[in-house]
This record gives sequence, C-alpha cells and structure tokens, in this order.
Amino acid sequence: MIERIEDAVWTASPAPIASSPIGAHFRHAFDHVESLLGGIADGIVDYDARARDVRIERDRGHALVHARRLEARLRALGERDGDGPVRVLQDCGERGSRAATGSTWARELQFVVAHTTHHHAIIALLLRAAGVAVDASFGVAPSTLRHMESQSACAR
Repeated sequence: MIERIEDAVWTASPAPIASSPIGAHFRHAFDHVESLLGGIADGIVDYDARARDVRIERDRGHALVHARRLEARLRALGERDGDGPVRVLQDCGERGSRAATGSTWARELQFVVAHTTHHHAIIALLLRAAGVAVDASFGVAPSTLRHMESQSACAR
C-alpha cells in the first residue's frame, strides 16, 4: 500500500475527517511493532515509549524502507515459541501512574496486529476520501472478512 500512495496524499491534512495524515497512522502502527520487537528482546513491552520517528510521517520512501526492515525482523522470529513472557507497561493517565501486566509476546503480537488493522481501516477511509482506490479487504479484520463471505454465500 505504501508504494501506491502518492507523496502529496501521504502527507495531506485529512481535516475534517481525521486529525492525522496517512503517514502518521502508518508511523503509529510501526511504533507499536517496534515496541513489541524491543520487548521480545528485553522482556518489557512499553507501547507508550515509542520512537515517534516523524520522518516516517513526512517521507514515504523512508516509511517504505522502515516497513521492510520491520517485516524482516518479524519474519526472523520464525516459528519461535510465543509463550515467552513479557511485562507490558502502560500509562494509566495519572501523572506517574504506570501499570505492569504479565503477558506473552504472542499475545502482544495479536494485539499489535489488531491495532494495525484498526489504523489500516482509518487509512483506507482517508485514501478513499482522497480518491485513491483501496481494496475492500484493506483494514478489515480477518474474522470480519470471513463473516462477510459467509453472508454473501448465504445470499446466493
């Protein structure tokens, strides 16, 4: 998808539809993947301590390189045992209040995939509003796609 988006669309202000441009949504999703990958290495996942590399938001080419690096790092995990424990830190909203919860990196990968799908749905809306054709499955959860297919099959 990143390859198909024009630079002007990547950085365009989507107001009043959303407060962040397409590039910012991709950057945000990438930050969560980075947090997870760092957490697998050191046992602590902190989604609040994100890199927030604004160059990803502004430079589509840089975003594409970054996406490919993340893909390679995720593929390198291979068939690794997903039960490896991690502690997930979260800002609870009150100054200095942070919770730590036990999890596994496989469960956190599930969260990151769902979170990314959510942002892809927003990206799809922004792209369509900009006149860019988007595959109907982009930004749709796999379970929703299966449900839609079953409904379509029942109608036949």
